[in-house]
Amino acid sequence: MAQFFDSLHFFASGSGLLTLGGCAALMILFWDWRVALAGLLCVQSGLLALGVTLYDLPVHWAGLQLTVMTLTLLMLIITALQVQRPRARRQAGNWLVRLLAIVLFVLAWRVLGEGPPLPEFGSSVTALLLWLAFCTLLLLGLSDSPLFTAVALLLWMSMAQLIVAVLTPAPNLFVLIAGAELLISLAGSRLMLLDQEPLHARDLIATDIVFPYEEDMYADDDFGADDERAIDAGLPPLLIQDAIAALEGERPRVAPSSPPRNGHGVPADAPTDQRERMRG
Repeated sequence: MAQFFDSLHFFASGSGLLTLGGCAALMILFWDWRVALAGLLCVQSGLLALGVTLYDLPVHWAGLQLTVMTLTLLMLIITALQVQRPRARRQAGNWLVRLLAIVLFVLAWRVLGEGPPLPEFGSSVTALLLWLAFCTLLLLGLSDSPLFTAVALLLWMSMAQLIVAVLTPAPNLFVLIAGAELLISLAGSRLMLLDQEPLHARDLIATDIVFPYEEDMYADDDFGADDERAIDAGLPPLLIQDAIAALEGERPRVAPSSPPRNGHGVPADAPTDQRERMRG
């Protein structure tokens, strides 16, 4: 296990920190479940290697977190492959909107400064943690997808676990955070399965940052627009009355029909004198 983390010492360098920040940004720009899970794996592995290399994180702690990380990613991957539509039904804007949000944060960061320093952490690591926190909040704010919500919370837990392991090296708290990650993955997988309800039962509403996919506006089954209009139209009043009468054991009503008329507009079953008066 120690040799494995020694092979990841690249993430403890300046280029490695930039790589971790770039992976978090790509998760937001591409907004695809494959890219999100791959980026989460890269960031979590890099943070573990960073803790082992720079802050003397115990190897067995890092091994425990690596095992938990593998289980959480496997649960999300298996669930994403099982569902019909693993991507979010409501797209978090387009890539240009997400890129603009990232650029605005970078500009505000340059103007306001690097932020408050964290004890025991250098300026570069503090900047990385601040960047990951921003990416987490952006993932939570741009969509209501269960998958991306779970990815954002797992990313947040990875940062919290590194901070806890460095500032307060308590094994109980470290294990508690690992258990919370498992619960987050289970909840995210369950919500992903529950999210796959029929599309025609959903009310897709477009807002300024949420745009339904074009194919999501139509049901992908045999339930067409004509069937929806037929159901929405309801039953004729006469059929409703017959159904109620059948339930009550009464004789169904018969709609009154006008008797046939002859060529002069007079009912055929009218008396003879009445027909003569009407003709006159």
